[in-house]
Amino acid sequence: MQDGYVWMNGEIIPAEKARVSVNDYGFLYGFGLFETIRAYNGKPFMLEAHLERINGSLRSLGLSFQLEPREIRRAVEQLLAENGLSSADSRIRLSITPGEGKPTGDLGSCGKPTIVILASPISPDLDATLTLGVKAVVYPHPRSLSGEMARMKLSSYVENLLARRYAREEGAFEAIFLDRSGYVLEGAISNLFMLRRERLITPPLELGLLPGITRSVVIRIARDLGVEVDEEPFRLEELLESNGIFITNSIIGIVPVRELEGRMMGIPEIVNALREEYQELTEVSPSSPLQAGSGRG
Repeated sequence: MQDGYVWMNGEIIPAEKARVSVNDYGFLYGFGLFETIRAYNGKPFMLEAHLERINGSLRSLGLSFQLEPREIRRAVEQLLAENGLSSADSRIRLSITPGEGKPTGDLGSCGKPTIVILASPISPDLDATLTLGVKAVVYPHPRSLSGEMARMKLSSYVENLLARRYAREEGAFEAIFLDRSGYVLEGAISNLFMLRRERLITPPLELGLLPGITRSVVIRIARDLGVEVDEEPFRLEELLESNGIFITNSIIGIVPVRELEGRMMGIPEIVNALREEYQELTEVSPSSPLQAGSGRG
């Protein structure tokens, strides 16, 4: 377990003292949700959008509890301070499960939810390293998760972890999922965009992929810059023939893909322009710039 402190069910406690019941449904059945948020200089970026997404998932799962944004923001700020991260770039992970219940698979037996927040520093070299671009590979097995479940950040992350392990074994940073029809979906930890001529294209949510917070921010930024953005299906062959590819998530931001399946890819100028605009947003608008934009994608 990490050093420092965690926030658990309303209290900040030393990480080594944090305990979850063996009858917690997150442990017994992998039933739970999580969000990963980046803080820039101690300010959580797009926290409200992350909470909106996880609360929407809780409703979709038929669970009665919701996270209260002001309480969670206060908890995050207190935890960052306790861990000496009030002015640092950090990774925040928020997890929630239905809590402890009977080991019979009866969700109705669960009482209070288990809510845990972790915070850890991000390497100061991360952004500079990723700016150069990363290698990606295609995961050799079609994505099994589909439909509404694929649009949630479920604690049961087995398929994603196996894909990440495959990527590491191939000397790559990310593994790209295809569906059973051969359409490109997303990365194990990221959403994906390609540039075709002057147009940005990203897979539509209807295919069964996460409505990434950074994905939505990028769509808004690109349109503000006058770039056409379309959400439409495409296959691997089209991706490999594109003018450029980049991936997005809340920790890494916008990262160009310089190699996919052994093919070297260029880094279009629009990627650098998007990165600059995104960087500005993280500096001046830590809460939810989507409120004035096109909404979460």
